[in-house]
Amino acid sequence: MDLQEVEAFFDGAMSTAIDSAYVPGAVVVVVKDGEVLLSKGYGYADLEKRIPVNPATSLFRSGSVSKLFTWTAVIQLVEQGPLSLDEDMNTYISARINYSTFEKIFGLFRPVWISMNKNGLVTISGIESRIVETEPGVLEDVNNPASRLVLRQLNGHVMLVSGAPMVFLKIPRYADPSFQLALSTTISLFFLESIFQWAVSFFRDLRCHEKHPLGMHLARLGMILFGLSFLAFLVAVLAAFLDINPALNMPNAIFRVTPALSLALAIPSITGLLWLVILVFTVLAWIKKYWTVKARLHYSLLTLAGTGILWMMIYWNFLL
Repeated sequence: MDLQEVEAFFDGAMSTAIDSAYVPGAVVVVVKDGEVLLSKGYGYADLEKRIPVNPATSLFRSGSVSKLFTWTAVIQLVEQGPLSLDEDMNTYISARINYSTFEKIFGLFRPVWISMNKNGLVTISGIESRIVETEPGVLEDVNNPASRLVLRQLNGHVMLVSGAPMVFLKIPRYADPSFQLALSTTISLFFLESIFQWAVSFFRDLRCHEKHPLGMHLARLGMILFGLSFLAFLVAVLAAFLDINPALNMPNAIFRVTPALSLALAIPSITGLLWLVILVFTVLAWIKKYWTVKARLHYSLLTLAGTGILWMMIYWNFLL
């Protein structure tokens, strides 16, 4: 293999490929006998500033190129003995299932809407295709037979498996993004309104020199801290998903634990402890008759709303 011939070949091939695919730049590396034969950049690393690609310094995401290395390593392990191509892959790896970790909440911010009518027209997030069931649980695109969907049930979950490296999971109605947003908003406003009322009441009592049992003040303080912890959790989750990776147009939290996501993971434990506190004070409020009956009912409703908050955190795998 002659270097000049290889370079001449790629000069022509890459020039055509870059122009036809509208690619700003690329790097080609050819390795022979463990040595780099050719390493050359084509096009621009920065199209606006017209900075050419430098094979030594210009960085590119490996993307699906990494699959070549992965499968090469797999075949090498097959040849050496530790792996078998006929064995179930779960024998060697632990399957990562998003709905069993906090990653489950990613679907809340980026849901995929799937619908199907009686004529076999399937719509996935606005993209329509007509499918037929070729065998039980196997759905095939009429216009593209190579495109198949597999409908199955696993551990009570209805799943739609596509050809892409992803699985669509049917969520219950209470996990619908609209319902979750409405519930979170309603509870947040309820707590904010209560905190505001208590603040007004506190300053009014100070002005009138009215004194109340310490338990009453501690009960309200516990509820305020609980409400603030929930609001802090919502802000942290929102901040984590607004931290967008410009290259992939997706939240960085999907790829790593960001500071905002780390905070969102830490807060639920505090919220859970505060829920136990307000639960105790709810019982004490009725036993010791804190406030009026109306005020006690209001406090009990806040505790019930707090139970809803705890349920949401547990459902989305942020707690327990």
